Amino acid sequence: MFGLITYIGIVFTLASLTLKKPAAAVGGVLCLFALEQWGTSTQLFFFENTQFTNFIIGFILLLGLLVKFLSSTSTEIQTHRSINTLVVLLYMYSMTSITWAPNYNLSYEQWVSVWPYIVLSVLLTPLLISSTDDIMAASRSLVLLGSCLIFLLLFFSDWGTRGIAIIGHKNIYGDPLTANPLAIANLAGFVAITMAFGNVWQRVKFWPLIKIVILLVCVALMIKSGSRGQTIFLFCSLIIFWPFAYKVNSIKGFSLTVFVTALMIVLTNWAIDDFWSGQVRWSQEQLSADFGSRFTQSLELLHHWWNGGLGNLIFGLGNSASFDPKIIGGYPHIVPLEVLGEEGLLGFGLYLAMLVLSARCIIRILRETKDQPDSRGFFVAICAMYVFSFILTLKEGSLLGSTEFFMFTILIGNCEMILFTEKERRSREENFLASVPQVLHPSNFRTFI
Repeated sequence: MFGLITYIGIVFTLASLTLKKPAAAVGGVLCLFALEQWGTSTQLFFFENTQFTNFIIGFILLLGLLVKFLSSTSTEIQTHRSINTLVVLLYMYSMTSITWAPNYNLSYEQWVSVWPYIVLSVLLTPLLISSTDDIMAASRSLVLLGSCLIFLLLFFSDWGTRGIAIIGHKNIYGDPLTANPLAIANLAGFVAITMAFGNVWQRVKFWPLIKIVILLVCVALMIKSGSRGQTIFLFCSLIIFWPFAYKVNSIKGFSLTVFVTALMIVLTNWAIDDFWSGQVRWSQEQLSADFGSRFTQSLELLHHWWNGGLGNLIFGLGNSASFDPKIIGGYPHIVPLEVLGEEGLLGFGLYLAMLVLSARCIIRILRETKDQPDSRGFFVAICAMYVFSFILTLKEGSLLGSTEFFMFTILIGNCEMILFTEKERRSREENFLASVPQVLHPSNFRTFI
């Protein structure tokens, strides 16, 4: 009953936040898989009706879009046309390429299973972000709902070896059937980054302490789920963007940096020893071996691509060709190499152009927000989440499965357009106010008499 009550409470909270601030639905989309796992770990209904949570989040997202477009105060949608075009073209091309994939049925099945997530996360969700206020609303929703789910999953769920145990089900070995641990680790990474950089509720008493606690709990969940890449890349993202959010050259900023870094290192070491004592999963040798096997699979895919003739070099083997047992029988886990092999030089060119434009957007965002202390942290968090999700594509996932990365790709472009649009609006307002005294000056009235 506790699981059902909390599930309903989270959904009701998300719906309420969305009615007030439509951009809050973005947080719900990022929490989708964690909410689904919380449901399947507590109620058999959610496992037997696996699409129920997807429909709920999809409905709330559509509700948010409806409220946004009907609201008289809603602002114009801000999109980066070049980035949006590249993302859409890459997906359209990859969908077209299944027609010449070596095993059309396998490729078609992959598309059928993921297209709703692509539409939901990549195409619809970014439409909710069109102002700085929207970014703040989405961040608050993500922190509120994501933190609740992370606490529930870490402290109130049964665990298997790595993932959340699904209630009432066991695998062929008699062990608990578990859900995907990487999905909840991704959410923990997004929440940790937002907590680290965004002053979501800075006026709340003991807010700095709350930030540190939630940040540490996120790291603990990542480690308990055995998500090595998420843990390592979270640290990388925090290190890269910390100087842009905090003044590390000041005594206060430097002290905060040293304290948080030391605390996270201590917790990480403790969590690894406690959750993975006597196991080699976190050893350097195991990390190297696992990455080596994934790199070998990618090279096998590229071997087939390279030897497939000029047509394959240009147009690729076809999306999801790697699932063909004659190639590697699954996805290669390294998305850039997968794109090169399956979408060829044409698709890889679209992919590289998208990355270049995204990098340029990040540079402009960091430059434009340096004099905006109240909102800078939120924009830094978006940039950090983009980098976090991108690095993850270098060790897991596929082109079709990396919906969070492509969603943040579009959001990065939206953020740049938002900043320049709001800058132009402020400039027009300042020019207007500066011109008012001149227009109303008595000397100007003589010309009309």
